[in-house]
Amino acid sequence: MEYIVEGQDVSPEELSDESWQSPGLRAQEQRRAALRLATAATKPTTTPASLPSSKRVNTSPPQHRRRAPLPRLPADTIHIVGRPKSPVELTKLQPWHLYTALLQAAFLQDLPPASRDTVRIHPVNNTFTLSVADSARAQAYLRITSLTVSGNTFTVHLYAPPPDDALRGILYHAFDDFTDQAILEDLQASNPTLSVVGGRRMGKAPHILVTLMEPKLPRWIFYHGVQLRLLPFRNKVEACYNCRSTGHRTDVCPKPRQERCHRCGAAHPTPPEGSPPTCNPRCIVCNGNHSTYSSNCKHRYVQRPQRQKAPAPDTHPPPQQPVPPAAVVRSSQQAARGPSPAPPPKSVTASPPPVPAVPKPTSQPMNSTWPRGAPGLPSEPQVVALQQENASLRQQVTAQSAQIAAQKTQIDSLQAKLQALEEKLESAITVKSSLPSTICSSSDMDVQTPEGCTGKRRRPNTPLESLHFSEEVQTSPPTPPPRPSNLYSQQLIAYKLPCLEASEQSYPSMPAPPPPPAPPEPRKHRSRQHLPLLKMADRSIVTIWQWNCRGFRPKRNHLLLHLQQLDPSDAPDIIVLQETHADVSLSGYVAYNQVTHHPLPHPVTAVLTRRTLAVNRHDLPFPAVHHVFLETLPQQREQPSLFILNVYNPPRSTEDASLLALLRAAAAKAAKSPLLILGDFNVKHPDWGYSKADGPGRRLWQLAHDLNLSLLTDPTQPTRIGNSVCRDTTPDLSFCRSVPDARWYNTHQSLGSDHYVLTIQVLTSPSKPRPHTARYTDWDAFRERRLHSATSNIEDLSTWTDQLLEDLDAVTASIPTTKDYPATDARLAHLWAARTGLCNRWQKQRHNRRLRRRIAHLDRTIEQHTTALARQQWEQLCSGLSGQLGCRQSWHLLRHLLDPASAKLTALGLPPNTSTDRLLRLGVHNTLDELIEAHRSAQVQRLYRSPTGRHILSSIGHDTSSHPPDLVSLPHAIRAAFYIKPLPKNMLAGHHDARRQARAAMLHAKYADHPAVAYVDAARYNARRDAFVVVSVSPSSAPLGPTITAGTVRTPYAVEAEEVAIALAATSADASVIISDSKQAISNFARGLVSPTTLRLLRPLLQQDEQCRIELIWVPAHSGHPGNETAHQRARGFVDRAVGHSESDALVPEPLVTYHDITQHYRLERYFYSHPHSSLPKRSEIAWRRLQTRTFPCPLVFSYMHPGAIDPRCCLCGNVASLNHILWGCPEDPPPADLLCSPPTEGQWEALLSSNDIDIQTRVLKRAEEVIEKHSLAAFVA
Repeated sequence: MEYIVEGQDVSPEELSDESWQSPGLRAQEQRRAALRLATAATKPTTTPASLPSSKRVNTSPPQHRRRAPLPRLPADTIHIVGRPKSPVELTKLQPWHLYTALLQAAFLQDLPPASRDTVRIHPVNNTFTLSVADSARAQAYLRITSLTVSGNTFTVHLYAPPPDDALRGILYHAFDDFTDQAILEDLQASNPTLSVVGGRRMGKAPHILVTLMEPKLPRWIFYHGVQLRLLPFRNKVEACYNCRSTGHRTDVCPKPRQERCHRCGAAHPTPPEGSPPTCNPRCIVCNGNHSTYSSNCKHRYVQRPQRQKAPAPDTHPPPQQPVPPAAVVRSSQQAARGPSPAPPPKSVTASPPPVPAVPKPTSQPMNSTWPRGAPGLPSEPQVVALQQENASLRQQVTAQSAQIAAQKTQIDSLQAKLQALEEKLESAITVKSSLPSTICSSSDMDVQTPEGCTGKRRRPNTPLESLHFSEEVQTSPPTPPPRPSNLYSQQLIAYKLPCLEASEQSYPSMPAPPPPPAPPEPRKHRSRQHLPLLKMADRSIVTIWQWNCRGFRPKRNHLLLHLQQLDPSDAPDIIVLQETHADVSLSGYVAYNQVTHHPLPHPVTAVLTRRTLAVNRHDLPFPAVHHVFLETLPQQREQPSLFILNVYNPPRSTEDASLLALLRAAAAKAAKSPLLILGDFNVKHPDWGYSKADGPGRRLWQLAHDLNLSLLTDPTQPTRIGNSVCRDTTPDLSFCRSVPDARWYNTHQSLGSDHYVLTIQVLTSPSKPRPHTARYTDWDAFRERRLHSATSNIEDLSTWTDQLLEDLDAVTASIPTTKDYPATDARLAHLWAARTGLCNRWQKQRHNRRLRRRIAHLDRTIEQHTTALARQQWEQLCSGLSGQLGCRQSWHLLRHLLDPASAKLTALGLPPNTSTDRLLRLGVHNTLDELIEAHRSAQVQRLYRSPTGRHILSSIGHDTSSHPPDLVSLPHAIRAAFYIKPLPKNMLAGHHDARRQARAAMLHAKYADHPAVAYVDAARYNARRDAFVVVSVSPSSAPLGPTITAGTVRTPYAVEAEEVAIALAATSADASVIISDSKQAISNFARGLVSPTTLRLLRPLLQQDEQCRIELIWVPAHSGHPGNETAHQRARGFVDRAVGHSESDALVPEPLVTYHDITQHYRLERYFYSHPHSSLPKRSEIAWRRLQTRTFPCPLVFSYMHPGAIDPRCCLCGNVASLNHILWGCPEDPPPADLLCSPPTEGQWEALLSSNDIDIQTRVLKRAEEVIEKHSLAAFVA
């Protein structure tokens, strides 16, 4: 048996000799011996700091004896690891004895030689590994608990480790009394896309070790419904507390067990947990002054061996030294090692021509720069090969020079075209001459610098550069700002031309060695690149304002007037606000305030969007964080949406984890769509202009990198104004992701706040509608033009129409419409200019209190003046509407002022805080979903009646197969023969049963003795679902008894069968009155549209000499009408031959097809409280509604509205005066006995509120008035 060590051959005798040790191991043992002597000479309480500096031991990583790698076991077999639990040294056992003991313990002695398993002993870890090819034998090995080798019995633990290519991760603090099997099952069920092969608790720690068969360890994993961070597992250096050495654990230590302290290694027991230690700790791994595996130990983890690459030989000597005569020949030592690897491909670089070497005097020795001496002379074949290579390089230089010349020609043509486009744009667009301050572009648009341009994108080298996305470039002369349409073309030409010139000069005649690198210069501050703002002419540009207003109400008018004086192209599309402290609203914008279920009583964040934008709001489940999350929809469905998250984090917030979770949820919701995260975060980090970082700032900075967020904010431009003791800071941050082009700049306009207004421009898909243009046609000029251009004869219609349209376009002008903003007030403009001048002076004199007071006084003056101007503008607008109520603008304003949501409460006299559930139980209105459903159903039924409508329905996915075929019109003569009265309303089955029975009784009393009356009905066959029996029954007062006319019609539609029954009665019997229970069939006759089968049966009416008159009457089905019930039974008799229950016995509900029936059905379904009696006055009606909705005044509720003025306690008994208490629950003031039984309950009171008896309603209202008089609340009742 032979062991191979790197570089030498070692025999087994030398390996087993314990006297041989490596130098590093001997040095470590000497240090430990010196430490034991120093510890024994001092007291136990002596700290390491009290030792002399010469006696202190420095920490060092564990030094291991370098061994050759163990032979690999077959990869297609099962590996089982065994750990001895008793003191036994496996390397001193005979391997075949161990293998025989394993076979005996597993009862696998009778194995053929070809199927033997493989055993490998690890000499360091004191473990062994089995390679088994059969799973049955592997299970037999895993059941082994002890082994007997050469008469020595010891316990052993065998387990199957995960595969070698498996990845392991840790879930910190995730264990909660679950078994390992339960942990593994939950991980596999919660992560179906991941191949989880293992999951268990890590010893006694509250962590979970997860094993996966994945190519890459995922960052997050689901466990018990929660998404947790999965961190990589790092192996620790194995240390033994028994022998105080590394390489194996305590449970497999081959040496006898000793009672040693785990902290210091001395011969005394380890102190129990919780008791103060009495010894100095000593680390086994690094020999440091701390406990083993402590967090202070820098060497507790296994370090991966790093290969030290030898420095490459200097193939290019300095130019001032002569080139060695032999530059290519290898040394004898290199030749002995074998052939050298192939050299890398040569790269052509731009270098100056070689400088001729000056020979040194022969008296001076020549110092060679080669590490192993100068190589020999090159051979003749090698020189020939180098000459051929030089010739091929010259050909490549010539070819690329021609290519560069062609590219220059192409660039010249592109510049000419670009100049022509610029001239056209200059004539159409007026560009402002001055631009705002610093503007940064997003990192998604890589900008190349002229210096060192190589034709590739510049990659950030530091985390700071990857977060900030403004590139540092050299200062260049100012150039006119490019237009949005040719921005990328100018950048391409500006940066491509220097690259081509540099590449042209990079091919000299002969390649020369590069000059020695110059010493690095100190880094200087370079100016950032200024990118122009995009103009608003493009509908794909969205301008967003970000502003912490510090209270919106006092600054609303200031903001409104500031927007009015702006150019329409500079007005923002979206305004993101923080610290509003109220619900915001602004003319021309739709407000999205913070959700109301936040713990604070008022919203803190809001977003204002232009009314022309299509916006969806998304609710994220983080109520503890102030935020608003919106999605701006594009006009084209295939284009991505723009997601905007508005966040406000208070300065001393404790919801740091919720904030980070909110950002992760927003990023997950946006997915690959453009995302903007704007807000006031109030966290510190050096990359954001602060001197140091705090904990929330570091976590937010790390999360921004994890989510690939790019920072738009320029840290050199503070966003918050400081004071004399606090400098300007940048708490307002703007992040973006997946945004192709984003521009950020600081307007330096505060509008009364201590935060500046920030502008972000985003280039997205078109999301705004096209600007409206008004077309004005001069009709007098059109007539005069047609007199000269019109021809007398029209020979070609298309030519004539084209000429007509050309004449119309010639006299028609398109005028773009703009908003009518009032002129800027002169005093307000003067105040703005004065404040700007004072702020500029104060920036240079921060300690000037007088300037600070003047600025504060000026802010109050501007606020008062803007409020007065806004009120004056509103009064002028209202005055201008007088006499113009028919205009569209007037009606738009009135509809905006009349809130549809509050109209119902106002009409009923209820307060805004009325419960929605109790309001719906009144049954007086429908919800929006119900109205939408009713309108949709009515429109669908209307479209079903025509072929065009059914085609439209089928094209949008509706099933039109269940509707009757095309209806045909009745001839005028047949239509005039039928007389149909309007169908009664409020006849829904189940809701108006009394009205239905009353109508049935009225019709029976009126037509019971009529001699020419017929009752019709239809019944479906049970065996065939596409056929009906139609029946017409005359009354029994006829001389020969009842006349029954029946027939079968093949149709799957019940409405068509009912029509056929009416036509059968009209043609086969002398009936002047036909009574049917089908509302829809009678409605078809009233409209004059019936099925083709019905029209064929009605044709005989056209052949009669005298026109008959037939009256169609609707009777409620199954309401007790004798004639209708007889027709129903006769129809069933033809369908059901046998007596018994059948499907036709079940009552078929009447379909709800009209808008009125659907909305009424929903109202009556939830109707519970009765309406006030019609004889009650208006004040009593309101009081009755407030009693039903529990909004009647009571001391408890009104004490919250008027704290201190109203006592929430009952004035009679002292208990909490709720509404139920004062009405019927107070023991000192019980309700009357004729009103409620003793003891009164809430069910009895609800029964009274649902009564429609005028006497009960009057007594309940009298009781309520008496109660509020006793508690002095009568003034609060309307």
